[in-house]
Amino acid sequence: MRGLRETVAKALALGLAMLAREEGRDFRLAAFSSAGDPLITVDAEEARRDPEALLRWASASYGGGTDFDRPLRAGMEWIRGRPMADLLFISDGEARPSERAAAEWRRFREATGARLLYVPVARGYGAMEALADRVFPVSELLPEDGEELARRLGLAWR
Repeated sequence: MRGLRETVAKALALGLAMLAREEGRDFRLAAFSSAGDPLITVDAEEARRDPEALLRWASASYGGGTDFDRPLRAGMEWIRGRPMADLLFISDGEARPSERAAAEWRRFREATGARLLYVPVARGYGAMEALADRVFPVSELLPEDGEELARRLGLAWR
């Protein structure tokens, strides 16, 4: 993801992380790209210890490519054992998860009750839409949608 799409995605992720932090909720942000690139993460504890951690996360950039499998699996691993935890993907959606990763997610969702919320920042978002419990296209976000997204994440909307 590049340019305006990346800016919008990171602004939304940071805004939701800041809401979670204000409410004392746990969170983890993971920037992802192609399969060969590492995940760039920051979590609530790191952000509490180092206020600039969120800014460093936001300034990291890959410049394109999408592999949903690794962040999906990393998200499942991170939320395992965290009650009422969900995954939120913000992406331009120009890829699809493998059938194997999608099946792993479906089994995980069934076992844990976790949900997958998806915010596409571009028009084409086919494959992730099929996995998501709810889709919030950036192009259609209205104030009440933001309130719904925050509510589903267990956050207060101000």
